[in-house]
Amino acid sequence: MSIGVIDDSKGICQMIKTLLELHGYTVYTYIDPTDFATFIIPHNMLQFDCIIVDFRLPGHLTGVELIQQVRKHHPRLPAILISAHFIPQTILQELSGVRILRKPFSLADLLQTIKNSQGK
Repeated sequence: MSIGVIDDSKGICQMIKTLLELHGYTVYTYIDPTDFATFIIPHNMLQFDCIIVDFRLPGHLTGVELIQQVRKHHPRLPAILISAHFIPQTILQELSGVRILRKPFSLADLLQTIKNSQGK
């Protein structure tokens, strides 16, 4: 299973990548949401079975907006929104089918959320 991780923290990206690779996942990390939106979404999204996106990203895109852009091209792609911050209920309603994972999270919670996002 291939997972894309978008988070502006290199440390978070590396931690998720290391943990998931130990469990057999192939993980690609992206620190710049604009690069991901510009180059990956239109051309290479089929390589992912799931994406994990931070709620607060630098620049003009939020994690919610990034997931919405992905869903325009790939409406069924499972997505997980990670955040250490409060996420308003109105935003959660806009993101039908997106799993939410609160930081800090355990490896067990991460693995279970990925499994749940796949409908398994």
